[in-house]
Amino acid sequence: MRQTIRIFGYAIASVILIALGHATNSQPLLLGGLAVMLIIAILNYKKYLIPLMLFYLPFAPVLKLHADGFSFFTIALLVIIVIFSANSKFRFDSRTLLIFSALLGTASFAKLMLGLGFSLDFFVFFAMLLFIPNYLQKFHTIISFKTTAIFFALGVTAAAVLSQQLMALPSMQAYINVYEWERMDLTRLSGFYGDANYYSAQILAAISGLLIIITARVNRLAVPLMGLVLLLIYFGSLSVSKSFLIFLAIVLPLWLTAYLSTSGRLRSKFLILIAIFLLVGSIVVGAVFQEQIAMYQTRFNLSVDSDSLTTGRLEIFNGYNQYFKNNAEVLMFGQGYSQVYYAAFDNRASHNIIIQLIYQFGILGLILIGAWMIRMKRIVVGKRKALTLNGKALVLMITAACLLPWIALDMLFLDDFYFIITFYLIAMHYIFEKFSLNKSHSRDSMS
Repeated sequence: MRQTIRIFGYAIASVILIALGHATNSQPLLLGGLAVMLIIAILNYKKYLIPLMLFYLPFAPVLKLHADGFSFFTIALLVIIVIFSANSKFRFDSRTLLIFSALLGTASFAKLMLGLGFSLDFFVFFAMLLFIPNYLQKFHTIISFKTTAIFFALGVTAAAVLSQQLMALPSMQAYINVYEWERMDLTRLSGFYGDANYYSAQILAAISGLLIIITARVNRLAVPLMGLVLLLIYFGSLSVSKSFLIFLAIVLPLWLTAYLSTSGRLRSKFLILIAIFLLVGSIVVGAVFQEQIAMYQTRFNLSVDSDSLTTGRLEIFNGYNQYFKNNAEVLMFGQGYSQVYYAAFDNRASHNIIIQLIYQFGILGLILIGAWMIRMKRIVVGKRKALTLNGKALVLMITAACLLPWIALDMLFLDDFYFIITFYLIAMHYIFEKFSLNKSHSRDSMS
């Protein structure tokens, strides 16, 4: 516990230094914060890599010396990949290596076929594709889900608070995007991420992790964690993201089903229900939430049909569908992980991870990515066990919170692609250990 608190203290200190460095245009402060981040991640990678990377994930766009510079988030990962590979004597899981080789060959062939070049992002993506399953195979049993979920939630909270303090500074305009439509009195905040939907998707995942811990009857943490959940819901509402509201409306009833079906602990349940009652009351009568409700009403009032409700996604989907019909080679092999978009819509993204995967890797690549995810699941979750009712509800909840929001986004070029999937699998392992009908008598190392 002391080590965890000490590492968290260093992490908080590093992002404060980074924020001050950006705010004051001080290279020494900025370098100091980035150096602390690198050192604590590298020295503690065996047990704390996933918690730390999820803590820093909301800060990823500002973990650099200038807006168009290289991210120290990626530098930390590359250094750890080299250290891990050397310590493992470059021996990798054979099934992961087979999937990796097949996808690398498919992507390289697509690039050569279309005359596209190889970029650094391409090599980083495939390095992570090989590293993450092998890292989890070796260390997943010593990763604490509680630590991971709390670090993630506190990282999102810290990013939300610091971005609001820095967003008015001219030097931060390249890092922080504040969508304002003055004519309709609409303001959308998105932390450091530049897109409110990506930002709110991170918040949903963080909320779901905390709710799982609360359901596992960690009594002394239940009330402060629920307070953190309420704070995250508030920050999520500042994004005025329709998807955040829709998926939150799915997550919360599933969690209530899980929580109320848990035996015993009536006092704890009562306190949590009081907190929920206070949340609902603050939404109904609170001036701050009233302002957010008005903004949401504005957004939904702009939706006159299914296409406007989905912010033009249906038109984009139809365009990609027609493109695939006319370009069979791209449908089969994709673009080979090249950051290019379908030009018919002014290079707009597909707003759908499945379409993005097909566009970038083709049908063959989509199948291989699916095989990679299945391999990851078998490594982390292991053999499935029969779950209690609350366990089944939590599985549905974490799936809705971590996977559904990303289906409606293009996450392939982001670090979220690996770390949200990893967070989801670690959460699944925890659920199957804590809420199975026949609990294992062995020590739960991920508690």
